[in-house]
Amino acid sequence: MTKSNSYVYFALTGEDFEPQEITRNLGVEPSEFWRKGEKGNYNPLLKYSCWKISTVKGKEYSEIDKLVNEIVELLFDKIDEINELKEKLKLNSVLEIVIDIDVNPDKSTPAFRHNLKTIEFLYKTKTETDVDIYRFNSLENSTGKSAAFTDDEKTFQQLDWSILQNGWVSLYLRSQILKDDLKWFKNENYNIVKFECKSWTDETEMHKQLKQELHFPDYYGENFDALNDCLSYLEIEKKGQIIVFNHIDKIDIKLAYVLLDVFANNSRRHMLFGEKLIVLAQVDNPDFRIDSVGGSPVCWNKKEWLESNRK
Repeated sequence: MTKSNSYVYFALTGEDFEPQEITRNLGVEPSEFWRKGEKGNYNPLLKYSCWKISTVKGKEYSEIDKLVNEIVELLFDKIDEINELKEKLKLNSVLEIVIDIDVNPDKSTPAFRHNLKTIEFLYKTKTETDVDIYRFNSLENSTGKSAAFTDDEKTFQQLDWSILQNGWVSLYLRSQILKDDLKWFKNENYNIVKFECKSWTDETEMHKQLKQELHFPDYYGENFDALNDCLSYLEIEKKGQIIVFNHIDKIDIKLAYVLLDVFANNSRRHMLFGEKLIVLAQVDNPDFRIDSVGGSPVCWNKKEWLESNRK
């Protein structure tokens, strides 16, 4: 990421409620809302209801309190209504502050403070404040990082090029071929994270391991929408990031598809900024097939491309 997307939102969440009731009572149109049981972008069924009002992403970088004040000014005269709704519908409220910090040493860092009006609003509505901090580097715009590869003969012989020219995910059958390719990535200074999918007893365990190994924040929601959000902010270190899913065919095919689709979409997003996120999926079935993810087919690695090489 090479620009700031800082923003602030106020959210009311609960076990199950009708978001339109909040809209009617507050007279404020939400930026986003959903009800428990509805289908999310990646989740078959959302596990809670939410009503959210947000500032525009990237509107302000330095003075984050301006974003906070924008939300508070909108809701301050509705404190009584908010409290009535919280009590009636058994809701929780949070003021979420998402800050992108530019690590470019020539740039200033953002700052914020709560004024007395904000403190009063938070106190009277019993609203918690949560701060999420991410990093980006505006210097990357001028260093040529936007190009992931160079146009030369050497590039066309590289393993990362051979994978990414065809899609975002490469399939493997034989563990030795995967091991050899991982050795190449390691020598090229890629960061590698491995997952043993057959150890995932259920989707909850899968998200638990993803959170732990990819160092997601404590608030990670353990669902595919949350995974998509966290991957979009994933810090791609070294030359690139390799994600290995061993025995991915041992989990439900629908779960595997959504998982790979989320990673593939974010691989494409990171490529726009010259960052390489590559997924290697190992299977035990030589006839394994799965639909296209991230808008691209899931292809076998070049050594097992032909079906005859997997027999």
